Amino acid sequence: MDEIHAGGIIFIQHLQQHFKGFSEYMLFLSHLGDPRNAFLVYFPIAYFIHHSVGKRVVLVAAISEWLNAIFKWLLHGERPYWWVQESNMYKEPPHLQQYRLTCETGPGSPSGHAMVTSSVLFLLVSEFIYYGKITRQRNFILLVEVNIVLCDESVAGILLAVAFNSISTTSLSLKHYAMVSAMILISTVAAYYIILLLGFDPVWSVSVATKWCARPEWIHLDTTLFYAMVRDCSCLLGMGLGLHLSGEDNSEWTPFSKLLLIIFSLAAAQVEERIVISHHSQIVFYLLASVKYIVLFVVIVSIIPKIGAACNLVGYKKKDKLKKT
Repeated sequence: MDEIHAGGIIFIQHLQQHFKGFSEYMLFLSHLGDPRNAFLVYFPIAYFIHHSVGKRVVLVAAISEWLNAIFKWLLHGERPYWWVQESNMYKEPPHLQQYRLTCETGPGSPSGHAMVTSSVLFLLVSEFIYYGKITRQRNFILLVEVNIVLCDESVAGILLAVAFNSISTTSLSLKHYAMVSAMILISTVAAYYIILLLGFDPVWSVSVATKWCARPEWIHLDTTLFYAMVRDCSCLLGMGLGLHLSGEDNSEWTPFSKLLLIIFSLAAAQVEERIVISHHSQIVFYLLASVKYIVLFVVIVSIIPKIGAACNLVGYKKKDKLKKT
């Protein structure tokens, strides 16, 4: 594995040397692939275009991120910025430029950016092609997409998306979302204590990241595996609560109404992201983070549509239901 990591270091140095002027562009692309965008960006857009697609986005994102976290614990993946300092391969470690997104605290492999984002994007493309009734070109476009994002993590994410493509979300209620949320939480806690019993440190990557990150302010608790699991569980629970409170019907919003609801929901998500939680107590931090995501999903799924309808900002039109729901 050291030879593979060393090859990666050479490649990173080459990128940083020859594309130094594109660092902000690269950081922007990395931000787009952040798994949290599945909940804060892709979900609101998908949900108000078609409810069923939005529900699948949440389920696929949460389960793929949960699987990714379990794989990270099992594979003990290194990150270049700390591996190059701790490896015995170098008498003098090569210099790697660090940036504000460099210092993630979770293990590096498999990539959450690749696995989660590829599963969500594959789901979105395949679903909207289906609902757009572009049946002739569907297989060709999906084949192109698979080849574009082909790597181990992406393939795992795509396989998960394919599995969820055939699942109906119509009958899913609060109890179903709560059950999936509980399954993720219980299995994560179980995996944590199993790793401890085996004599390993489940949070080893946090201490290493803190040790070798160039700037302490770049270390954030919201990049830990526990935070990702809290987000997954909370978004699922919030989704179930929102649907339970909304009393979903078979009406369809007009295109202009959908656009307004998407804008309001994206704005709510950005406001939620800017709420800073104190780090003095990790337990309080994770509890408040959970409340943030639950409230956000209730607001998006239930409150924003109701406010829009009450203020006559959104209109409805009846449409024939598509077979796939």
